[in-house]
Amino acid sequence: MATNYTLRIDAGAHYFLTVIWVDPDEVPIDMTGYSARMMLKNKYSDTTPLVSLTSASGITITPAEGVIEIVISDENTGTLATTKEGRGVYDLEVESADGIVTRLLGGEWIASPETTK
Repeated sequence: MATNYTLRIDAGAHYFLTVIWVDPDEVPIDMTGYSARMMLKNKYSDTTPLVSLTSASGITITPAEGVIEIVISDENTGTLATTKEGRGVYDLEVESADGIVTRLLGGEWIASPETTK
């Protein structure tokens, strides 16, 4: 089961999140050959994400350490809240070389609008 975690984002600023995938004994899971993907949407039913990240763009995996580093650019966060607080949903999934998909995180994102533009 994915961990429920609320992302609190400052619109117009880079957002950084580091996730460490561990087993029940807190040992990092080796993610050699894995890819990752993450989407932020207004609603689960939306077909087009507001932000879409992959291991090729915005997500870096350090396989032996079970580390996933996520960076959402200031350009992308700037679209999440323009005049009032923005809210939506997201999830983070990893896929093994064998095609097994695991959802690690999911939940709500909340973005605060920026004043300085």
